[in-house]
Amino acid sequence: SCDRIFIFVLSEEGSGFSFKDRLEMVKAGTAHLSNVTVLTTGPYLISSATFPTYFLKERDLANRVFCEVDIEIFTKFFVPRLNITKRFVGTEPLSAMTEKYNEELKNKLPLHNIDLIEIPRKEKNGTAISASAVRDFISKGDIESVKKIVPNTTFEYLKNNNLI
Repeated sequence: SCDRIFIFVLSEEGSGFSFKDRLEMVKAGTAHLSNVTVLTTGPYLISSATFPTYFLKERDLANRVFCEVDIEIFTKFFVPRLNITKRFVGTEPLSAMTEKYNEELKNKLPLHNIDLIEIPRKEKNGTAISASAVRDFISKGDIESVKKIVPNTTFEYLKNNNLI
C-alpha cells in the first residue's frame, strides 16, 4: 500500500502518440484515484538525452551505461524530492530493452533503499496490453481490438480526438 503514487508520463515524442495525448489519457484514466499524481518525465527521466539507445532500433553494449545514468538521475534527483520508497514497473514481454532496464532497476534500486515492484503485464484475450499493440491494431484499422484492450477513458479519448 502507498499513501501517494506518482505516475511519470514519458515526455519524449516519437512513440506514435503525442506526449500531450499520452498525458491526457493517463490523467483521464487515473482521475478517480485520489492518491495518484501524474507527472511528466521532462528531459531527465528516460529521455533521449539521458538514455539515447532506448529510442533507437539498433542497440549495443552502451545500453547498460545509459540504464545506469538514467537510474542515477532518478535516485539522485527524483527520489529525495518526492520521497520515493517504491518504484513500480510492468513486466515487459514485448521489449528486450525495457526488460533489461527493469533488470538494472532490480539490481540498483535496493542499493538506494528503494523497493522495485514488478507487476505482471495485464493481458486481455491473450494479448499483452501495450501501446505497441494499440498502435498495431490502429494501423490495421482494427478498432474493435483497440476497444477490447484499453480502458474506456482511453478509447473515448482516442475516438474524440480522431486518433482512431
